[in-house]
Amino acid sequence: MRVNIREIAPCAVRMQPYLKRWFQEYAKENDRSVNYVLNEALEFFKQHKEEEKKIAGI
Repeated sequence: MRVNIREIAPCAVRMQPYLKRWFQEYAKENDRSVNYVLNEALEFFKQHKEEEKKIAGI
């Protein structure tokens, strides 16, 4: 289910400086916001973990 991103309350996340720089650079290179890129990465991670569970039969 997709929600309008502007309706979601901000969430402060602490991350290592090297990761922050990487996401900033990646976002800039791809003409995206850091928020968009982080959401994309989190969604990928979620799908990957759900698939691992399915394969393991959990």
